Parts: sequence; structure tokens; C-alpha cells
Amino acid sequence: MSAAVMMKIAKVSPRFKARIAGALYLLSVVTAAFTELFVRGRWNIAGGLIAVAVMVVVTLLVYEIFKSVNRGLSLLAAFFSLVGLICEALRLQPQGVNIAIVFAGFYCLLVGYLSSGRPSCLEFWVA
Repeated sequence: MSAAVMMKIAKVSPRFKARIAGALYLLSVVTAAFTELFVRGRWNIAGGLIAVAVMVVVTLLVYEIFKSVNRGLSLLAAFFSLVGLICEALRLQPQGVNIAIVFAGFYCLLVGYLSSGRPSCLEFWVA
């Protein structure tokens, strides 16, 4: 991307980014649900990959939104999400366990912590 495009993206308000992320998240969930319920064969795999690709964009938008709260934790949350999405795209399920769910759980915990704005909400993990 060029520097001009990056400057335009940086100037967009966090509220607009959050709305775009929410709409894309909804699109990803609807796409994944539709392909799991109604589509078979190669189209099922294609629909799953489309849902994963949209979730990658959502992850990057969420990172951009919460970067101002805590850059390190936001980056860690994005890392967990992207690793989980890679596992989901490659359909890695060692011994029948969906390992992507574990990474998604850590991602949700971190995003929940970042969105709460209270440093004390995860003190029970440290104590």
C-alpha cells in the first residue's frame, strides 16, 4: 500500500472502523453458517476460506482500534486470532480436537480485557 492510502486509513475514526469490523464479522458468521448448513463439496471449502479471509480483515481492524489502548496486548490478541485462523483454514484438528477454538478463546479474552478499559478485570489470573 502506498503512504497516501495508509494516511487515509489512519484518519478514519475508530467508531467507523468498529462499525466496518462489526459488519464484516456478521458477514463472516453468515457465510460460515450458510456454507456449513447448505453447501457441500468444494464450495464448502471455498465458503470457509472466504469466511476466514473476512475474519483476517476483522482482526486487523480490531488491532487498529485497540492499538491506542495497549499496543502490546492488541498485537498479542491479533497474533492469537491469526494463528487460530491459519489453523482453521488448514483444517488442523489433531486427534479430532479443533485447536483453532483455543486460539479464538485467548483472542476473545484479550479483546474483552482491552475493551473493558479496567486493568483490574483480569487480576485473578495474576494472583
